Amino acid sequence: MKKDRGQPTATADQQRLRELAAVLEHSDSAILSLDFDGRITSWNPGAEKLYGYAADEAIGCNYSMLLPERRAGEIRKALDKTRRGRQLRATESEHLRKDHSLLAVSFAIYPLRDDSGELVGACTVTSDISRKKRAERALQESSAQVQAVVDTVLDGIVTINEHGIIDSFNPAAERLFGYRAHEVIGLNVNVLMPEPYHSRHDGYLRNYQQTGEAKIIGIGREVQAQRKDGSLFPIDLAVAEMRVGDRRGFVGIIHDISERKETECALHGLNADLEGKVAELGAALAELQRTQELLVESEKMASLGELVAGVAHEINNPLGICITASSILHSAVTDLQRKRSEGGIADAELEGFLSRLDQSSHMILNNLTRAAELVNSFKQTAVDRSSSQLREFNLHELIHDLLSSLHPLLRKHPHEVAVDCDEALTLKNYPGALSQVLTNLIKNSLMHAYREGDNGHIRIEAKRREQTLDLVYRDDGCGIAPEHLKHIFEPFFTTARNRGGTGIGLNVTYNLVSQALGGVITVDSEPGRGTRFHIRIPLQLSVQYEP
Repeated sequence: MKKDRGQPTATADQQRLRELAAVLEHSDSAILSLDFDGRITSWNPGAEKLYGYAADEAIGCNYSMLLPERRAGEIRKALDKTRRGRQLRATESEHLRKDHSLLAVSFAIYPLRDDSGELVGACTVTSDISRKKRAERALQESSAQVQAVVDTVLDGIVTINEHGIIDSFNPAAERLFGYRAHEVIGLNVNVLMPEPYHSRHDGYLRNYQQTGEAKIIGIGREVQAQRKDGSLFPIDLAVAEMRVGDRRGFVGIIHDISERKETECALHGLNADLEGKVAELGAALAELQRTQELLVESEKMASLGELVAGVAHEINNPLGICITASSILHSAVTDLQRKRSEGGIADAELEGFLSRLDQSSHMILNNLTRAAELVNSFKQTAVDRSSSQLREFNLHELIHDLLSSLHPLLRKHPHEVAVDCDEALTLKNYPGALSQVLTNLIKNSLMHAYREGDNGHIRIEAKRREQTLDLVYRDDGCGIAPEHLKHIFEPFFTTARNRGGTGIGLNVTYNLVSQALGGVITVDSEPGRGTRFHIRIPLQLSVQYEP
């Protein structure tokens, strides 16, 4: 630094005084002087900022105004030391600001001498350490929280140094391994490992430190651990590297998975049993399906057999009449021929013969016509029932033919069957399946809906609804109990097994409607108020059904 040539050179003492004044002026610490009675004799700007008092407010006052009551004796003890020429090194304390708020400080006091070296008072240097104390408290709280977590967590936590020596062992680890912390701290962590990990662990650690290639560190895996008593148990082990200052170490998180492994083993066993049961059930289901198919086919053939028997009975009546009339006619012709050969036929005898001939021929014609109608009706119905042909047909004619073929069955019961169907209504679907559905519904009503002697009413209604056919079948019988209603389409469910019911008819009906006819069927019923089946099928079925 260049000297100003126009000014005299400052003495060394003056220079030190200027430097000291600069320190006092610009220091953030409170620097003040006291006499031995504790009165403040100087007060720097740092003290103004720290305590909130201006210099003229503080100088002349006793230093005790800066101390809480419980610390009033501190300044007396400090001044006693300075009287003996001793200093009080920096110590932590609490002081009061002007607003009476507490302030954490670092406080030091030094003897103050005059130019002759005589003790004349004391000098105090005080620094605000509030931020430091807050940081320390926060660190302590954080450390306490971490320690609380470590102490209460259910997983074992073990820390080791870079040589594999155990540094800490939390309570959960004590419970898992059976060791107390003081028994293992300072030992190699391989004491917790069975072979081959026990012998290989130090090599793994050296290899990681040299190459960075991790076996477990930063990866985690399932391994076996060893308790104090030598027993083994499975764990999930996660290991992470940590650094504290320039020291390197590792922390291991250990989760006992014994219960999970036992559960997995039990589940494997259950799965194996379940797979066996599923295989058995699959075989049983396949057998049941084969049996059901046989029963369904048997039901269809039985229904067709009933149809054949009924129609045969119906045809027998007109054929029998035709035979009787033909026999009478043959006898009359024979008698006429005999009389002619004997000499002649009287006019009255000829007219009688012609009358019998006319009656017999009409009787034969009418009954043969009836038989032909029955045969034609049976023929189409039988063809539809025995085939799976998708074709266009007239619904009114199908229902008429069906009822004709069922006449022998219906004639045994005093029930009326009414049909409401447009005579021009046609659809493209499976007539055989639809005939089977209506047959099953009629037979179901005859078996279940009415008691002996009831005069029931069965009604079949068919309406076109845009692209679908709404077919409603209803009877006014006894209805279906609520507990039975949800089971009626299930295979083999019947309430009339003692009367020959198989429980197949309505199941077949449901499958035919939903699969072959491509529609849906629902049922409504209340005890005492009859039963209503609602069937909705497409008028034009475009997908070929594959039974």
